[in-house]
Amino acid sequence: MKAISVLGSTGSIGTQTLEIANECHDEFNVVALTAGKNIDLLIEQIKQHQPEVVAIANKEDLTELHQKLQELPEKEKPKSLPYLVADKEGLNIAASWEKSDLVVTGIVGCAGLL
Repeated sequence: MKAISVLGSTGSIGTQTLEIANECHDEFNVVALTAGKNIDLLIEQIKQHQPEVVAIANKEDLTELHQKLQELPEKEKPKSLPYLVADKEGLNIAASWEKSDLVVTGIVGCAGLL
């Protein structure tokens, strides 16, 4: 089993990567996700893949993400809430998550080079 980090999980490359991880769930375990502004899709991905760490692009959105996760019905909540981080620092934390064997990056432009 390979542990993967998906940077840009709500974009085209990220969603396709997560589809493959879902189809090959005995081969891949998603340990980290990062996203820009699509909080609702990110929450669905968190519920499905149960990552250990989640990073969102803007610190201002971190409170909303945390609140929406807390407000989920009990049966939909992740087994344990992921470590939530934001901004460039959060992206770096997710990209270098110690348990990750592979990193798939679907981040456009210079932001993905960090």
